[in-house]
Amino acid sequence: MPDLLDELAERAEADDLLAAANDHFAAHGEEHRGEVEVWDGVTGDGLART
Repeated sequence: MPDLLDELAERAEADDLLAAANDHFAAHGEEHRGEVEVWDGVTGDGLART
């Protein structure tokens, strides 16, 4: 049981972190979009953006 509780606590923390990251990117989307476009331009992988 303690192992299960530890796993559930870890999942809850991960879910909270993911939700916070999603909120941040949603609030700062334009700022991050520009940065992603710059980095996409330097990858040199030849893949088109979808």
